[in-house]
Amino acid sequence: MAASMFYGRLVAVATLRNHRPRTAQRAAAQVLGSSGLFNNHGLQVQQQQQRNLSLHEYMSMELLQEAGVSVPKGYVAKSPDEAYAIAKKLGSKDVVIKAQVLAGGRGKGTFESGLKGGVKIVFSPEEAKAVSSQMIGKKLF
Repeated sequence: MAASMFYGRLVAVATLRNHRPRTAQRAAAQVLGSSGLFNNHGLQVQQQQQRNLSLHEYMSMELLQEAGVSVPKGYVAKSPDEAYAIAKKLGSKDVVIKAQVLAGGRGKGTFESGLKGGVKIVFSPEEAKAVSSQMIGKKLF
C-alpha cells in the first residue's frame, strides 16, 4: 500500500508541471490532502534572505559602540606582534581570538596553516602571538 501511495504522489507531482498555477494548486491539494496549505489561500510566496551589507564583527561592534550600546572590549590585530601587544595590554587571564571573515561557521573551519577553528581562547600573550600567527593572512576553509 505504501508503494502505491508513493507512486501516486510521484505521478501527481510529475503532472503538476503541465498545469496552470491554479490547476496545479488544486492538484497539489488533492495529492497532499486537506492540510490547508493549498486550500483557499492562493499561492504562497517564499522569500530568500539577501545579504546586502557585509561587515566584519569588529566593524559591527564599532557601530554599536558609537550608537551607545555596551559591547565587550576588543581590538583588531593585523600581525602576530600586534596580537601579543593587545593581549598584554588587556591584562586578562584569558583572551578570545576571532578570525574576521565574511562567512558563517568560522568556528568550525580549518585554516590553510592546519589550525582548526577560527575562534580560540588563549591564556597568555605568547599563546596569543602563536595562535594569531596561524590565523592572520591565512585562508579559512
